[in-house]
Amino acid sequence: MKNSKINKKNTAAYADGTRGIKPYGYNKNMTDFKYWDSDKNNYTQDYLNWVNSITDQDVKDIYGGKYGDMSTYLGKNKGVIPTVEQARSLMTDRKYGDWHKIGQAYVDSRSNQSSGPRHIPSSEVASRLGIPYNINAPIGNVDTANARSSKYFNYTGNPGQLPVGNIYGTNSEKPKTPSDNNWLDLIDNIAALAGPIGNIFSGSPERVETYTYDPVYGPTDYNIDPILREATLSDRIARYNMANINPNTGANMAFGLQSAVNRNKAIANAYATKNNAENQMAFNNAQIANQWGQQYANARHLASVEQAQNDAATRNIRRKGFGDLSTRI
Repeated sequence: MKNSKINKKNTAAYADGTRGIKPYGYNKNMTDFKYWDSDKNNYTQDYLNWVNSITDQDVKDIYGGKYGDMSTYLGKNKGVIPTVEQARSLMTDRKYGDWHKIGQAYVDSRSNQSSGPRHIPSSEVASRLGIPYNINAPIGNVDTANARSSKYFNYTGNPGQLPVGNIYGTNSEKPKTPSDNNWLDLIDNIAALAGPIGNIFSGSPERVETYTYDPVYGPTDYNIDPILREATLSDRIARYNMANINPNTGANMAFGLQSAVNRNKAIANAYATKNNAENQMAFNNAQIANQWGQQYANARHLASVEQAQNDAATRNIRRKGFGDLSTRI
C-alpha cells in the first residue's frame, strides 16, 4: 500500500521545447519540509536564496542523482531535464517532492558547515574554477565574504552560484593563480604607500628671504669757500684802490674800516647759510632713514608670515602622510 501522504501528483507542466514535465508523486503536507515557515506560510529565506542561485549545471547534477535520490521524478520524466526556471519552480511549487528533498539536503549540508571552516563541496566545482580543491592563501588575496578570524582561510564555494560547463572559452584568459595575486597585491600596496611615504619625507620647508633696498643718503656738507674768497678779494681790491686815490688821509682810513666791516659781514652770512643748508641736508637724510626703516620692518614681517605658512604647510603634509600611512597599513 502506498504512503497516504504521497497521494497527490505534481501537476506543474512547463514548456521544454516539445517536451513537458509529467506529474509525479509528492507529499502534500508542507510542514514536513524542514525549510517551510508555517508562521509565514512560505519557504525560509536560506532555502529561497539557494534556489535562486542554482545554475544549469546544478540542475543536471541534481537530475543525475549527484545530490540524492530522484527516482520518483525519474519514474515519470526519464530523460526530461528541466531548465533552470523549471527547476526553481519545482522547488518552490509548495509540493514536497524529489526536488524539495534535494534542496533540503543541500541546505542542510550548508548549515552543518556554518560552525566550522567553509570548504568547496566537490572537486568538480573547484575544477570548473580552474583552482585546486583546497586553497590556503593570505587573507589579503580573497574577498571580504570569507571569515578573517584566522591567518588563513579555506576558499568557500556554492555550486549553485558557479557558472556551468567550461567558464573559460578557448580565447579566454586563464584566471590568475594565488601567486599571481600575491605579486599584484604587493605592487598595489607599494603604489598605495608611495604617496603617504612621499608626504612624510617631503623635506624642509622653503626658506623665505627678506627683500629690501639699500638707502641712498644726500650730502651733508655745504661749501662756502668761494664766498669767503670773494669777500676777501673784494676787501683787498677796495683798499688798494683807495690807497691810490687818497693816500695817507683820514678818508682812506675810514674807507678801509668800512671795507673790513663789509668783509666780516659777508663771511658771517656765508657761515649762517652753510649752517642752515647742512641742517636741511641732515633732516632730509633722517627722513630717508626713517622711510627705509619702515619698509625694512614691513619686509621682515612679510617674510616671517610667509615662512610660518611654509612651515605649517610642511607639517600638515607630514601629518597627512602619517594618517594615510596608518590607514593603509
